[in-house]
Amino acid sequence: GAVAVQRLAASGVTVVATAHGDAEADHVRDLGAHQIGDHVVDLGPQVRAIAADGVVAALHLAGDPVAVADLVAPGGRLATLLLIDPSPFAGHDLTAHCVIAQPRKPLLETLGADTAAGHLRIPIQREYALPDAPRALTDFAAGTLGKLSITVP
Repeated sequence: GAVAVQRLAASGVTVVATAHGDAEADHVRDLGAHQIGDHVVDLGPQVRAIAADGVVAALHLAGDPVAVADLVAPGGRLATLLLIDPSPFAGHDLTAHCVIAQPRKPLLETLGADTAAGHLRIPIQREYALPDAPRALTDFAAGTLGKLSITVP
């Protein structure tokens, strides 16, 4: 999500991100989000206040993908990280895509170069030594605003 917000904002896309509470809202705003919707309450009215007909495209990272599809304008697109059958979207005038991470060398080189050049930030919330990896997993399960980094000697 952090990479998507930054890359989309840098390419000129108006990014509407979800967050709950001031800390999360500040975090995604700092990454480049232009508008924030609180994902704990009904997103429909919040998104319609920003884009009356719905958003042109949505990236679904968590929660109910059909609820996110309801926020997409007719003819729009939805990308989801879930491997799902497209039938739940049958009543929606949109194109749905399942996105699977494929960390291939050219993509990793581009992301690395963008990070090294300062065009892309990977927000690290906390760093752990390798023996503390179990604690990192516990902290991750509790929720984070950034990435957790484990240093391997």
